[in-house]
Amino acid sequence: MKNLCDYEKTQSATVDLPFGAFKNESSPGQQDGTAIVAEHIQDIVYCLYQVLQLAGVTPNGELEDGNNKTQFISALTNIGILKHSDKVAYNASVLVWTINGSDFILYRSNKALNSDDLSNTESWTKILTIDNRNKINFHVQTNISGGSGSSMPVFCFNSGPVDENGEPALITLSGNTLTQHSPAVCTTADGETYTVNEDISLDISQLSAGDYNLFYNPDTEGLEIYNNKIYIQKAEPSDMQINDVWVDVSVMPYKAKIKTSEEVLADCKLVSNAVITVLLDGGGGVTLKVLSYNVLREIEKLKTEKADKDLSNVTVEGKAAAVSWGMPDYSKAVDIKSLSSFQCPDFGYLYIYTSNEIGREGYITYKTNLSSLIRYEVSTYTTGGLNASTFFPVQKNEILTQVYLQGDNSCKVMFIPMKGVSNA
Repeated sequence: MKNLCDYEKTQSATVDLPFGAFKNESSPGQQDGTAIVAEHIQDIVYCLYQVLQLAGVTPNGELEDGNNKTQFISALTNIGILKHSDKVAYNASVLVWTINGSDFILYRSNKALNSDDLSNTESWTKILTIDNRNKINFHVQTNISGGSGSSMPVFCFNSGPVDENGEPALITLSGNTLTQHSPAVCTTADGETYTVNEDISLDISQLSAGDYNLFYNPDTEGLEIYNNKIYIQKAEPSDMQINDVWVDVSVMPYKAKIKTSEEVLADCKLVSNAVITVLLDGGGGVTLKVLSYNVLREIEKLKTEKADKDLSNVTVEGKAAAVSWGMPDYSKAVDIKSLSSFQCPDFGYLYIYTSNEIGREGYITYKTNLSSLIRYEVSTYTTGGLNASTFFPVQKNEILTQVYLQGDNSCKVMFIPMKGVSNA
């Protein structure tokens, strides 16, 4: 760029105008002012074009205005984090910020030509909030590492006070009062991380005898205690009761939900921190188990090192579910009688039924590609002329080839998948 003072009939550089300045005529007709020529305009306008080039934007041929034709500002948002404006259409992945009260909030655009309001969660993702105490709350799962170099697990406290043996001392019990001590850091199921800087207490003198889960609620900055169950799984639990909590791990980020009524399963930001057992009504005779920090990681370790290898570690309900997975799913049965061969899409059963109502014995045989010694065969010879049917277990990708089929129209040959694979 040229200095303005390099042009003819301009002002020299000063402290306030270090590159010089254009000047007006001293009086009309004197022609001692700066002449505006193409060179001046090119030098100024090409500065704007350089911003577009840096942002990867090509001029769209439309005049800019003060309303919604703001290509230059849109280009600036590609290369910097600017305050959100409802006059700008933002590109995908652009970051913007806004101030809500005393909170600084950072958002990311989820689509191109995004002029939607920041409250539209499909168009914008809230990344983080910095409050008036400079506390950063993340609203997405992060890979921010702690001192150990590993990322922070969710739905648990990641750090907090410890006792003389190095065990978690996040929660203490004195009389009928539970206290959560600070400072501590926790992460919700959906990846938002909170720092707790003040101690919080809860009176449990009115609790009946039973087992309770204690939670920290970042929204209220208080403690909540429920006689409930916590489910960490993909599918919605079929037997949830009021106040039960489900961490849905089928989506990313995970979502925590609490059953607030028979009809309502509401999103929540509860973080589990302790298990309480009240032995006597009125809070008397209480045992307290404080959950380890980063406890979700321990659950994942248990699943891989224990539960997946040792069936005795599976609950009665889990064993019952495993048995049910091996049962035939009749609703997904496939008629293969007319096919000369069939490749099984999953583990399941070959069902063969035949009769001798045609005046001669029914006889059906299939061979498998897995062994030349194996035949799947059903015949009314073995039933003294009565009808005959059998289930044969078959494997995924096994090829069944029809060898012989004698029977009337009532005979059936079907592939029936197991429930465990048909519902996967």
